Amino acid sequence: MISSLIKAGNTLIRYISGLMAAALLVYGLFSIAGSFRQEARAGSSEDLIRFETGEEEHSVPDMDELISVNPDITGWLRIYGTKIDYPVLQGRTDMEYINKDVYGDYSVSGSIFLSSLNNRDYSGTYQLIYGHHMENGTMFGDIDKFSDEDCFCNRDGERPRDRDGYLVSEGKISDLQIFSVVKTDAFDSMIYEADKTEEETEKLILYAKENSEYYRDVGDIGHVIALSTCDSGFSYGRTVLLLKVRDHMDSVEDSLKLRSGTKVKRAAAYPERSSFAVMDVIILLLELYLAVPVRLIRQADIMGQQRLNILCLLSCALTYGIFLFSEDILGKAVITGVMSPLMLMMLTVTWLLRYRIFKKCKS
Repeated sequence: MISSLIKAGNTLIRYISGLMAAALLVYGLFSIAGSFRQEARAGSSEDLIRFETGEEEHSVPDMDELISVNPDITGWLRIYGTKIDYPVLQGRTDMEYINKDVYGDYSVSGSIFLSSLNNRDYSGTYQLIYGHHMENGTMFGDIDKFSDEDCFCNRDGERPRDRDGYLVSEGKISDLQIFSVVKTDAFDSMIYEADKTEEETEKLILYAKENSEYYRDVGDIGHVIALSTCDSGFSYGRTVLLLKVRDHMDSVEDSLKLRSGTKVKRAAAYPERSSFAVMDVIILLLELYLAVPVRLIRQADIMGQQRLNILCLLSCALTYGIFLFSEDILGKAVITGVMSPLMLMMLTVTWLLRYRIFKKCKS
């Protein structure tokens, strides 16, 4: 009796240990996959808002809609010819959005954010905006492109002649013109003292003329926005793009009429926040247990059951593929998901295949 209990206890411990190991393996694999997916889409504007742009109309984000997503959104930044097309947030400190997305969830790519020392309405003569340097060019990864003279001078014609981008803020839009790209470090007080007076901004412009990799004359400059990102060359290195702010109108509509003579048409489509279903994770663990049962594989006639074993593994792989491409293990947890019925059906298929193998092994 006692030996039977001990044997049953040992068996139970082995099963629990196996399930825990499988759970950790699954979580690790999907965490890695989630990180790659997150970096690939890193704050992509298509995840938050879709623009409808045609020859006869121009659309810009509606600030009321953006603020309804997150009140910390202060504007929308677009630089033509790059992947820079993102909402700009502002936290209570400059560390708040360094590893948080627009929804406030953890994100390795962080957000594009305005210095906490600046006014959220972009009043004043100088604003400093930060973004991570992502190797795939997302976030502020494309700022490095302006270290190339042809790109800086717009010789490829990727940007309109009279402007390089725009910044939409509450009730107004500003055209942006690039006038300098600076390679510096994180301790450069001329760049990283964000609360500058008008006189200090003038000194910054003179500093840029003397220290830029490239500089161009864009006329009188009264208002500057700096875009800062890491320089992959060395630890504290920074690449900074300086832009002149102009055509600061009283309203978005007035500014767009001045620029294009067309109507304003806004279109916003916000997606569901990324999530994963707890039920689907449980299904994944059961799939792994059914598809790779070491005890049964040892007992099976490998030649006779090879086809069924392969089908069982393929069913398991398909279930994992469905989860990988439809859910995000780093997202918000929900009980069931849209794909739960399909994954449950695949689990049933795997179980039927395994049961058939088991019956053949017994016979």
